[in-house]
Amino acid sequence: MQFNQTPCYNKRKSPRAEEFLNLINKESHHMSSLKQLKTRHREIARLSFQGFSPQEIAERTDMKVTSIYAILKNSLCQAYLDGLNDKADKQVINVRQELFDMSPMATEAMKGILDPESAAPYSVIANVAKDVLDRTGYKPPEKHLHAVGHFTADDIHQLYERANTIDVTPTQPE
Repeated sequence: MQFNQTPCYNKRKSPRAEEFLNLINKESHHMSSLKQLKTRHREIARLSFQGFSPQEIAERTDMKVTSIYAILKNSLCQAYLDGLNDKADKQVINVRQELFDMSPMATEAMKGILDPESAAPYSVIANVAKDVLDRTGYKPPEKHLHAVGHFTADDIHQLYERANTIDVTPTQPE
C-alpha cells in the first residue's frame, strides 16, 4: 500500500510530513514482507524466541539443524523475532506499570492488616510484617545451629590419652 506523498491541501511538502510518509511506506512494505514469512518459519522463530535451541527445534519440527539455522538467519525471520522481542518488552513495561499503579492500594491493605484493631489472624499479620520488613531492606538474623555435646568422664580421659600420644602438652582435667 502506497500513500500519496503530495498533500492535496498544500502544494509544498514539509520536511516532517515527507519524513512521516516515507516512514509509513517503509513500515507498510516491511509488514507486507513479514506476511510473506511462511507459517512454518514463524513457528520456528517462535520456538527460538521461547528459548529452544536449534537442535531442539529440529527435533520438534522433523527438520535438519542446518535448515533451522538457515531459517533463523533469514532477514525476514530476524525481523519477526525483533517484533516478538518488542512485543515482549512492551508487555513487561505494561506489567511493571500496573504493579506500580497497584502499590498504593497494596500498602493500604498491608496497613489495614497490621492495624492492631484488625481481625486478621496472627499468621497473616506475621507474614505481612515479614514482607514489609523484607521489602524495606531489613534482614532477620541468620539462624545458627550450635552442636551441643555432653562428655562423660571416660570421654574426657580418652581425649587426654590421645592428646598425649601426639606430643601435645595437655593440662590435666580436674
